[in-house]
Amino acid sequence: RVYVTRAAPRRSGARRGPKAAATRYYGPFVDGKHLRRTMDVIQRLFPLRQRAVPVFSDRPCLNYDIGRCPGCCQRRIGQDEYSATLKMAEMVLQGRGQVLAKDWRREMKDASLDENFERAAELRDRVAMLESCEEAVFDDAAEASHVANLDEGYSQDVVAAVASAGREKTVCVQLFKVRAGRIVNRLAFSFVSANVAVGGTGDDEQGDEDVAMAIQSALEQHYDQCVHWSELPEEIVSSEILPDEELLKAFIASKYEDLTATSEDAALDDAVPAHRPFSSKKFSVKLKTVRIQAASRRSKKRSETKAAYYQGLINMAGNNAAFEVDRLNRSDAQLTLELDDLRHILETAFPPPHPSSGPIHRIECFDISHTSGQLPYASRAVFLAGVPAPSLYRRYKIAPENSSLGNPDDFASIHEAISRRFRTHAPPADALPDVLVIDGGKGQLSAALSALSDLGIPRDAMRVVGLAKREEEVFIEGRSEAINDVRGVSPGVRLLCRVRDEAHRFALAAHRHARGRAAKTGM
Repeated sequence: RVYVTRAAPRRSGARRGPKAAATRYYGPFVDGKHLRRTMDVIQRLFPLRQRAVPVFSDRPCLNYDIGRCPGCCQRRIGQDEYSATLKMAEMVLQGRGQVLAKDWRREMKDASLDENFERAAELRDRVAMLESCEEAVFDDAAEASHVANLDEGYSQDVVAAVASAGREKTVCVQLFKVRAGRIVNRLAFSFVSANVAVGGTGDDEQGDEDVAMAIQSALEQHYDQCVHWSELPEEIVSSEILPDEELLKAFIASKYEDLTATSEDAALDDAVPAHRPFSSKKFSVKLKTVRIQAASRRSKKRSETKAAYYQGLINMAGNNAAFEVDRLNRSDAQLTLELDDLRHILETAFPPPHPSSGPIHRIECFDISHTSGQLPYASRAVFLAGVPAPSLYRRYKIAPENSSLGNPDDFASIHEAISRRFRTHAPPADALPDVLVIDGGKGQLSAALSALSDLGIPRDAMRVVGLAKREEEVFIEGRSEAINDVRGVSPGVRLLCRVRDEAHRFALAAHRHARGRAAKTGM
């Protein structure tokens, strides 16, 4: 995101959440690693203001000395020059880095002819660093433009979908954002449908329509979240014929008009080179007639080379979607195996007449984290159908009387956390779990069972187990020995370990945060 509320805007990374006013957002990025790499390159290439509040009042900080900040706080740079730097940084975030790379190559060539080799080497390094943010579709971006007979800087969004064959039919959609022949971002969407045809093709006409509908839904969702006109493509290449292309075209055109009406780029246009293929004038003309190409639709106007280019893009996106489908299928099969094995293990301890026996859907785990009893926190991790549900995670700050510095009491802490959790258990967020896991041995398990008894919750309302570390032993009430075979970790116990590890991570994060805050405040 780029803050635009001040004379010298600064940039920072942002996660999902409410969007602040007077702030431009770019993305979403594929993952955090990609985002951090892009931000690092921008920080090296385009020195921008780093801090919201200056460190010193009479001199710039170390960031200025190492070339990471232009010294805005001490007015070491003019407003026009800073605006030009900011504009170029935003061009990279918009996927228009190749425009800058071309300008730098031209300047590098001129510097070499003038025998200014130091400047030429600096520009060479800047071009290499800029291109490290992007992934080429072809070995050379010029080759891509030549093969497809497209203008330099042409923008395309390539989308393909494949359907899975798991317990729930899921359509995986992959969207590639291609700018000047380079992939600048990749996005993934998933939609659940009961009628999709496995693999995206077949005799099921309704299934094929659902695959196409999933693609259109993904495009509409993505374009609705765009915050800058340059994120909208001049052309969309789809693996399927969309059910309502005209509606999508009208939606994109309307979105473009809204974004250009509120864009502040006009004030900065003079700061970038005049020969920019992504200028707003050219883009608006092309966008009013945005093209949607379906690879499956034959066209006499499409040359063989362009058809091959489109098919190559679709194949790449389709391969990514197929990999995602394969991952989902493997994950689905593994989860089924783990849940069935866990059910088998627990049925030996809680036979079918047990009221809580049956399929396992919701698993909860509790863990305690502290340092010698100081700043104790309990956590609740929740898995639904073997998958983490972070929105249902909870933290509990333990009262000092139950655990304090030099007097840690995990049993009392577990008793308090379980009491607070099951004091009210209204569905869906706080519904009773099928399996309640306590991180610890027999002592922690007894403390949890005592808390449930104090609340009047029947013992057969759920299956309560303790998971001891070291040997990964599973204990239940009334049994002195573990109910699982400790000679090897079975798939069901492995699932319990994953839930336990999540609860441990969540509790440890809460404790470390409180400990760091206490260290800063001296409390």
